[in-house]
Amino acid sequence: MSMNAVSHPTVRFLVRRYVGLLTILAVLFVLQAGLVPFDFMGGRPNAGSTALFGAKVTPLTFPDIVSNIFLYVPLGALLYWALSLILRSRTLVLPVTIVIAAALSGAIEWIQAYSPARVSSFIDFVSNVLGASLGASITWMCRWIGRRLLGAVVFELRYRPQAVLLKLYCLVLVVFAAIPFSFSFDTSRLKRAVKSANLVPFRAGKMNEALTDEVLARGDYTAYSHLKWQRMKRWSRWAAECASFVVLAWLWLSVVRYDYGFGRWAAKVLVFWLGGTFAVGLSALQFPIISRACDVTDILFRLLGLWLGLVTVSIYLRDSGRITPALQAQAWQRLAKVGCAVAAGYIFYAGLIPLTFDLGSDGPAESFASKAFLPFYGYFIARFDLMMDDAMEKFACYVVFSALLATCWTGMTGAGPRSRPLAIAAAGVAISVVIELFQMFIPVRVTSLTDPILAGAGCLAGAIAQQYAVKFYQLASSIHFVAPDEPAHLAAATQGLAPGDALIATLAEPKPDAPSEPSPTRPPVRRR
Repeated sequence: MSMNAVSHPTVRFLVRRYVGLLTILAVLFVLQAGLVPFDFMGGRPNAGSTALFGAKVTPLTFPDIVSNIFLYVPLGALLYWALSLILRSRTLVLPVTIVIAAALSGAIEWIQAYSPARVSSFIDFVSNVLGASLGASITWMCRWIGRRLLGAVVFELRYRPQAVLLKLYCLVLVVFAAIPFSFSFDTSRLKRAVKSANLVPFRAGKMNEALTDEVLARGDYTAYSHLKWQRMKRWSRWAAECASFVVLAWLWLSVVRYDYGFGRWAAKVLVFWLGGTFAVGLSALQFPIISRACDVTDILFRLLGLWLGLVTVSIYLRDSGRITPALQAQAWQRLAKVGCAVAAGYIFYAGLIPLTFDLGSDGPAESFASKAFLPFYGYFIARFDLMMDDAMEKFACYVVFSALLATCWTGMTGAGPRSRPLAIAAAGVAISVVIELFQMFIPVRVTSLTDPILAGAGCLAGAIAQQYAVKFYQLASSIHFVAPDEPAHLAAATQGLAPGDALIATLAEPKPDAPSEPSPTRPPVRRR
């Protein structure tokens, strides 16, 4: 089996460059989580070295220990990976990783001693070091799996690209459902989350409408605009849930029909069953998230999206032959154009709601003079989970928009000028600036330089990711997985199978020249 894919320049670039970038982002994330709200020496009586590790470690709470451990697991894993590419001695990578993580945690705990809103604790320091050690150990134990995993991904991309696309899309849906990743496994909080789950469809919307009528009758225009913004944002989220499961139904039905050979109606029933289970699982995932709540209305819109996808799938999938949109460049272009237009419309809609403009106000002068206009000022004073929710939602929207725009620009060939990501980033910044100009005249919205920065970073990340994803797909499509000593008939028999299935097929089918005993009911076959 040809495994030269791991030495390809594209793969080396992905491994060597992005590991360092992800490590820096992990360090920034830990700093943000440990130092929020960035208020130091705010009248704390025992600030400084006297408050270092001054918190009592009893009674210990298991959720706090778990959250501190899991906070440093990604940092330890990425830091070990980054140092293994720099240090020559492999024996020094693990202790150096633990020392750097311990130094970072100790510095954060020391700075927390000067913050009236944070508490310096020795148990937090031990939990952080333990989490970093666990992450580094996972990377150390799994370093030999990387090449084999990459080879399996290349193999599946070569013979089952639709299955890879489906798995990647399901992973994206899980990530969006888990934003802002503020997990809390406290038993009492989980019980409250289960009790407060909304099991009545559209109950939150009805309560919002009743409160809106009350506020409007009272003449409070600002409160009315805020309630209208909440209602429109809720409907936009439901529309996004429905549209995402329409695409999921297309991808899942394609895999079930053409990779597993199910019939038309049997495949649709199976996809609806699997998709419905996945929809319920996404809502169950939101129980331990602090700023999220489980709502049965989300499940209903996901099921509606599945039904719409199964009804409209005949537009993109043909029943004659193995023809799917994932393998047609023309279908990719058409879907990318529709998706790009929908993403752009969603960005404008989310940025301009509640569409209550006040052109007579002193919007521009007030916006430029406000502290909220400064980059990321609002995030420094906001709660951490709410800050992460807003920032990641905006960043993800522009990532999706830029990736689809890059696909519309060059298709699946990946050919284009090197300045294309910068041009797409400039387009995203221009869209964000236009939205911010309109927000100056919306009473309940805040104009800030944060959104253009997130738009530029998101568009740049999406365009670059699309470019290297296309190159990686072309690389995987050009590789033929046949061992040098593998017979031609066996290669044809195992073509299209997964590595494990191919191994079973080679064991089940003997070689043509292998000795065999004569059968009492069938005469032996003479080989020429």
